[in-house]
Amino acid sequence: ALALAALGAIAPVAPADPPPVVVSLQFDDGTADHVQAASILDAHGLDGTFFVNSSRPGQAGFATWQEIDALAAAGHEVGGHTLTHANVPGVTATEQLREVCDDRAALLARGYAVTSFAYPFGATSAAAADAVRDCGYNSGRRVSGIVSAGGCAGCAWSETIPPADPYLTRIPQSVRSTTTLNEIQDYVTNARTHGGGWIQI
Repeated sequence: ALALAALGAIAPVAPADPPPVVVSLQFDDGTADHVQAASILDAHGLDGTFFVNSSRPGQAGFATWQEIDALAAAGHEVGGHTLTHANVPGVTATEQLREVCDDRAALLARGYAVTSFAYPFGATSAAAADAVRDCGYNSGRRVSGIVSAGGCAGCAWSETIPPADPYLTRIPQSVRSTTTLNEIQDYVTNARTHGGGWIQI
């Protein structure tokens, strides 16, 4: 009787919900094909982040300011990426601030709510992160640091929420024309099976 009573006291355990995974779709450099990418996102009710070098709009191969204005008006985020796609750690401290701060100022002047930054080439350093912070951004995205096919095998499965270092947030390797859909899906499913988190694609 005691055994039966003990069994009766054990309630069935409901399966746990999978841990949440936040996925951000991001596009660097403000190239002309981002207009098509935005239209695909729009068709699916999604918003992306478009990191723009403010000296390039209207040049051959790059989106125009009018097209970037339309992206922002449609609800997409516009982020900073330096004036000229500079390798931030590879220039002087003065030039770092010029490239990062003047780029943000140009984007703010167009009315964008610019809070996110992506390091060109994914190149970072402590001084570069300081420049991004000092220029008023609230985050800086590098490249790598998350487990990737052919990339970082011993890294974390996802960025933490909130990030341990908001000025050096981690991503899987950049998506290329050779990246498969399965590889992209794996970034998300791997994060889900390893505790959730943030995946920037």
